[in-house]
Amino acid sequence: MESVIEVIRWDDRMMKIKLVVGEKVLNIFSVYAPQQGRPDEEKEEFREKLSDRISEVSRGDIVIVAGDMNVHIGRDNGGYEEVMGGYGIGQKNKEGEQMLQLCQLHNLRIWKTWFMKREEHLITFKSGDTATQIDYIMSRGEGVWVQNCKVIPGEECITQHWLLCADLVLKMMMKLKKKRGERYGDSKTLTYREKSRRN
Repeated sequence: MESVIEVIRWDDRMMKIKLVVGEKVLNIFSVYAPQQGRPDEEKEEFREKLSDRISEVSRGDIVIVAGDMNVHIGRDNGGYEEVMGGYGIGQKNKEGEQMLQLCQLHNLRIWKTWFMKREEHLITFKSGDTATQIDYIMSRGEGVWVQNCKVIPGEECITQHWLLCADLVLKMMMKLKKKRGERYGDSKTLTYREKSRRN
C-alpha cells in the first residue's frame, strides 16, 4: 500500500520522506528546531529553510510536518483561526508567532489545537516542574483530514518528550469494475499514523 520513493536528509535538523499511498503523494518532514537560547539568526535560518523546502513540494501533494519546533503557540488563536484551533496551552512567545505565520503562508493546520483534551494530553515536554507544549504535527492537502491528535502521557519517544500521535485519514479514489466498462468515483479512507520524534 505504501511505497517510499524519496528520502532526503538535509542536516541534523530536517529530513523528508516522500511516499505514495494509493493515488496520494505524501511529503513527511521530520524537524528539530533550534532550542530556546540559541541565536535568533540560527532560528531564522531554520524557519527559512523549512519554508523553502515546503515551497518545493507540488501543490497537489500532501505535506506533513512533525517534530520538535521548540516554540509556544499558546491558547489564543486570534488572527490565526484558519491554522490553529482553540485548544492550546500557556502563552504564545515570539518564536510561536513566527511559526504561526509560517503555517499561514503554507496553509498548514496545527492539528493538536483542534481537539479538546485534558491538559496532560496536550503537554509534549516535561522536565522537573516544567511542563509545556513544543512538539507539533501539521499538514495541508486535499483529501486528508485528522480524526484525532493527542499526546500519550508517560510514553517517551526521547528523553523528556512525550509521544505525540495523529490519526490521518486519506480519501482514496477506487476503480470499480462493472459489467459494462469501468468508472471512478467511490471512495474509501485509509488511516495513517505519524509519530512526532526528534531525528
